[in-house]
Amino acid sequence: MHARSKPFEKCAAILFGEAYGRFLSIKMLCEEGMVRCALIILRSLMNLFFIFHWIICEDVEKRDERSRRYLGWAWKMWQNLINEAADNYDKEFIEELKNNLAEVDHLYKFRKKGKLVEAKHWHEPISIYKMAKNAGLSEHYEQGYKALSWIDHLDPIATLPRAQTGILKFDPDYDPDSDKQYFFQAILLNLSYFRNICQSMTEIFNLPMKNDLVKFADLIKNFEKRS
Repeated sequence: MHARSKPFEKCAAILFGEAYGRFLSIKMLCEEGMVRCALIILRSLMNLFFIFHWIICEDVEKRDERSRRYLGWAWKMWQNLINEAADNYDKEFIEELKNNLAEVDHLYKFRKKGKLVEAKHWHEPISIYKMAKNAGLSEHYEQGYKALSWIDHLDPIATLPRAQTGILKFDPDYDPDSDKQYFFQAILLNLSYFRNICQSMTEIFNLPMKNDLVKFADLIKNFEKRS
């Protein structure tokens, strides 16, 4: 990414790389029959999907401010590391960090009950739900992201009996008979969300991905028929 690239372009490129990694991980886990593990990463992909669309909104000023907030958080994290072990970093880097942090530090302060507080996460006080709602994706949050929390936070009652069999080569939660529907849904949603992000990337950077998007669409249609 060019140094002169706009903040939202840098942000979009970073998030696309993360989305691609999740897409491949879900694909490989499904191929190994580890469907419920794949669904955990699918939830992470959905989280990224909400952030991506919240950042690349149509309002140019909001888009740049949100991008700077996302990217600038790295300086906050570096500052925390330096506070713990300043001797591990040279003076030039510490000075550079101070200058960069000074430009974005105001983005991480907001008022709560009349008091000025400092954000503990880069997006505060905006929640993931509010991001999804703001981007017109409330239904995806309620029916997908929120619903998948039961897989992300596994119930010991459901997992222990399978784990006690000692067969851990494959996902201890996977049941070929009852989980067939999950398999197709995981593949379908993985393709759909990643294709959506790819579509946005072609619009932002004018990428020659038309043929790839058509292939994605064909794969989605195929899995829709089988699910």
